[in-house]
Amino acid sequence: MKIILTGASGMVGHAVLIECLEDSSVKEVLLINRKPINLKHPKIKELLVADFDLIATHVQELAGYDACFHCMGVSAIGLSEEDYNKMTFGYSKNLFNTLFESTPEMTVIYVSGVGSDSSEKGNSMWARIKGKRKITF
Repeated sequence: MKIILTGASGMVGHAVLIECLEDSSVKEVLLINRKPINLKHPKIKELLVADFDLIATHVQELAGYDACFHCMGVSAIGLSEEDYNKMTFGYSKNLFNTLFESTPEMTVIYVSGVGSDSSEKGNSMWARIKGKRKITF
Protein backbone atom coordinates (compact mmCIF):
# COMPACT_ATOMS: atom_id res chain seq x y z
CA MET A 1 0.00 0.00 0.00
CA LYS A 2 1.17 3.53 -0.83
CA ILE A 3 0.14 6.35 1.53
CA ILE A 4 0.11 10.15 1.29
CA LEU A 5 0.43 12.01 4.61
CA THR A 6 0.06 15.70 5.37
CA GLY A 7 0.92 17.22 8.73
CA ALA A 8 3.74 14.80 9.59
CA SER A 9 5.55 17.50 11.59
CA GLY A 10 2.59 17.84 13.98
CA MET A 11 1.71 15.62 16.93
CA VAL A 12 -1.08 13.61 15.28
CA GLY A 13 0.53 13.46 11.84
CA HIS A 14 3.81 12.27 13.34
CA ALA A 15 1.98 9.47 15.19
CA VAL A 16 0.29 8.43 11.92
CA LEU A 17 3.70 8.48 10.20
CA ILE A 18 5.22 6.16 12.82
CA GLU A 19 2.33 3.71 12.43
CA CYS A 20 2.75 3.75 8.64
CA LEU A 21 6.49 3.15 8.88
CA GLU A 22 5.98 0.22 11.27
CA ASP A 23 3.21 -1.39 9.18
CA SER A 24 4.63 -4.01 6.80
CA SER A 25 1.70 -3.54 4.37
CA VAL A 26 2.74 0.08 3.80
CA LYS A 27 5.44 0.17 1.13
CA GLU A 28 5.74 3.95 0.64
CA VAL A 29 4.74 7.12 2.47
CA LEU A 30 4.68 10.40 0.56
CA LEU A 31 4.98 13.30 2.98
CA ILE A 32 3.59 16.59 1.73
CA ASN A 33 5.37 19.33 3.65
CA ARG A 34 6.24 22.99 3.38
CA LYS A 35 9.81 22.24 4.45
CA PRO A 36 11.87 19.05 4.82
CA ILE A 37 11.05 16.91 7.83
CA ASN A 38 14.67 15.67 8.08
CA LEU A 39 13.69 12.09 8.81
CA LYS A 40 15.37 9.38 6.74
CA HIS A 41 13.60 6.08 6.16
CA PRO A 42 13.46 3.81 3.09
CA LYS A 43 9.65 4.15 2.87
CA ILE A 44 9.62 7.96 2.99
CA LYS A 45 9.39 10.24 -0.03
CA GLU A 46 8.82 13.98 0.36
CA LEU A 47 6.96 16.47 -1.77
CA LEU A 48 7.67 20.04 -0.74
CA VAL A 49 4.76 22.38 -1.39
CA ALA A 50 5.32 25.92 -0.16
CA ASP A 51 1.88 27.17 -1.24
CA PHE A 52 -1.10 24.82 -0.89
CA ASP A 53 -3.05 27.05 -3.27
CA LEU A 54 -0.82 25.45 -5.91
CA ILE A 55 -1.22 21.79 -4.89
CA ALA A 56 -3.00 21.07 -8.19
CA THR A 57 0.28 21.63 -10.03
CA HIS A 58 1.47 18.38 -8.39
CA VAL A 59 -1.39 16.19 -9.65
CA GLN A 60 0.98 13.81 -11.48
CA GLU A 61 3.14 13.27 -8.38
CA LEU A 62 0.05 12.36 -6.33
CA ALA A 63 -1.26 9.72 -8.74
CA GLY A 64 -1.17 6.03 -7.90
CA TYR A 65 -1.46 6.22 -4.12
CA ASP A 66 -3.97 4.09 -2.23
CA ALA A 67 -4.83 6.39 0.66
CA CYS A 68 -4.21 9.80 2.20
CA PHE A 69 -4.19 10.75 5.87
CA HIS A 70 -4.79 14.50 5.93
CA CYS A 71 -3.54 15.58 9.36
CA MET A 72 -2.42 19.09 8.44
CA GLY A 73 -3.73 21.95 10.53
CA VAL A 74 -2.98 25.29 12.12
CA SER A 75 -4.04 27.01 15.30
CA ALA A 76 -6.77 29.63 14.92
CA ILE A 77 -5.08 31.86 17.48
CA GLY A 78 -4.25 35.21 15.92
CA LEU A 79 -5.85 34.42 12.56
CA SER A 80 -8.85 36.12 11.03
CA GLU A 81 -11.79 33.90 10.13
CA GLU A 82 -11.00 34.44 6.45
CA ASP A 83 -7.36 33.34 6.84
CA TYR A 84 -8.22 30.37 9.06
CA ASN A 85 -10.92 29.27 6.61
CA LYS A 86 -8.44 29.43 3.72
CA MET A 87 -5.74 27.50 5.58
CA THR A 88 -8.08 24.87 6.99
CA PHE A 89 -11.04 24.36 4.67
CA GLY A 90 -9.60 25.89 1.49
CA TYR A 91 -6.30 23.99 1.52
CA SER A 92 -8.12 20.76 2.36
CA LYS A 93 -10.58 21.28 -0.49
CA ASN A 94 -7.69 21.98 -2.90
CA LEU A 95 -5.93 18.80 -1.80
CA PHE A 96 -9.05 16.61 -1.97
CA ASN A 97 -9.98 17.89 -5.43
CA THR A 98 -6.43 17.25 -6.65
CA LEU A 99 -6.36 13.74 -5.16
CA PHE A 100 -9.71 12.96 -6.76
CA GLU A 101 -8.37 14.15 -10.11
CA SER A 102 -5.19 12.08 -9.78
CA THR A 103 -6.70 8.87 -8.36
CA PRO A 104 -10.51 8.91 -7.97
CA GLU A 105 -10.58 5.58 -6.10
CA MET A 106 -8.15 6.77 -3.38
CA THR A 107 -9.34 6.57 0.24
CA VAL A 108 -8.93 9.90 2.06
CA ILE A 109 -9.07 10.23 5.83
CA TYR A 110 -9.51 13.78 7.12
CA VAL A 111 -8.23 14.01 10.68
CA SER A 112 -10.13 16.82 12.37
CA GLY A 113 -10.31 18.14 15.92
CA VAL A 114 -12.52 17.14 18.81
CA GLY A 115 -15.36 19.62 19.05
CA SER A 116 -15.61 20.33 15.32
CA ASP A 117 -19.05 21.72 14.47
CA SER A 118 -20.56 20.07 11.40
CA SER A 119 -23.70 22.21 11.79
CA GLU A 120 -21.51 25.24 10.96
CA LYS A 121 -23.75 27.37 13.22
CA GLY A 122 -21.89 27.43 16.55
CA ASN A 123 -20.15 30.37 18.17
CA SER A 124 -16.64 29.00 17.85
CA MET A 125 -15.04 30.08 14.57
CA TRP A 126 -12.43 27.29 14.49
CA ALA A 127 -15.03 24.59 15.22
CA ARG A 128 -17.36 25.80 12.44
CA ILE A 129 -14.55 25.80 9.88
CA LYS A 130 -13.06 22.45 11.00
CA GLY A 131 -16.56 20.96 10.84
CA LYS A 132 -17.35 22.05 7.30
CA ARG A 133 -18.51 19.15 5.18
CA LYS A 134 -19.39 20.82 1.89
CA ILE A 135 -16.60 19.60 -0.36
CA THR A 136 -17.75 18.69 -3.83
CA PHE A 137 -15.85 17.17 -6.72
